Amino acid sequence: MPHVVKVILNILSFFMTKKISLLTSIRINKPLFLGGIGSYPKSFIFSKLDSLPKWSMPRFMVITKDTSTEKILAFAKYPCILKPDRGRRGRNVVLIETEQELLRALPVKQDHILSDFYDYPYEGGLFFIRKTETIYVNLRLYKRGNKFCREITDRRISKLTQEKFEYEDITTLMSPKAKKYLTNICKKVSILEYGRFDIRIHNLSKFLKEGKSWKLLELNLGIDTIPHHTYDKRYNWRDEYNKVLKQAFT
Repeated sequence: MPHVVKVILNILSFFMTKKISLLTSIRINKPLFLGGIGSYPKSFIFSKLDSLPKWSMPRFMVITKDTSTEKILAFAKYPCILKPDRGRRGRNVVLIETEQELLRALPVKQDHILSDFYDYPYEGGLFFIRKTETIYVNLRLYKRGNKFCREITDRRISKLTQEKFEYEDITTLMSPKAKKYLTNICKKVSILEYGRFDIRIHNLSKFLKEGKSWKLLELNLGIDTIPHHTYDKRYNWRDEYNKVLKQAFT
C-alpha cells in the first residue's frame, strides 16, 4: 500500500473513531481555503512569513511565463533550486548548476520558484500544533553504507533524488531555550495552526541549544501534512501519528 494512502486511511480512521467531523480538519489553518490542504502556492505562503527572522528566509523569486529571461538570469546565483510554485514532496524539484542548465529549463509553462541553494549539512522538519503550542523536530537520516547518518552524504542530494533515508525525532534533544524560541516563531505565523517547516540546518549544536542556524526551504500546511518525526524507527508509527492528531483535533 502506498504510504500516502496509508496516511489518509489513518486520518480517516482517527476522525471516525473519535467521532470528530471531518469538517474540523479543514477549519485548521483558517485563513487558507480548505486549511491549505493539497498543493497551495509557495509564493502565497512565503508572502505570509514576514514574521520569521530575516536570516531564516531563503532568497527567492517567483517566475511566471511572463518573467523575462534577463530578469531571471540577473537574479540567479549558482547552484540554485527551481521548483513548481504548486507542488509537494519534492516533485519536479531541479538543482541548477550553471546558467546553461537554467536556460534549458526556461521558459516555464507554470509558475515556479527560483531560490538559492543552501549547502548545509543537515536537513529536517519543524512541526507545529498551535492548539497545544507543541513542536516536534526531526532530522532526515541519509544512508551511508549499511548505516543511516545525520549528515547528508551528498549535500546536493536531499529531496532531489530517490536516495533512501529515514527520520530521527530530536525533539527531546532540544534545549528548553531552543524549544521556546522555535515555538514563539511558529506562533507569530498567522496562517500556521498545523503544519511543518522543512529546513536546512547549518550548525546542529547551535540549533539544538538556541533554535537558530537554519534556513527555511518551505512551509507545508493542511491535514495532509505529515509529521515526519512519527517515522522514527523507535516508534509505532500509527500510535505516534494519532498522538499528534489528538493534540490538534480533540
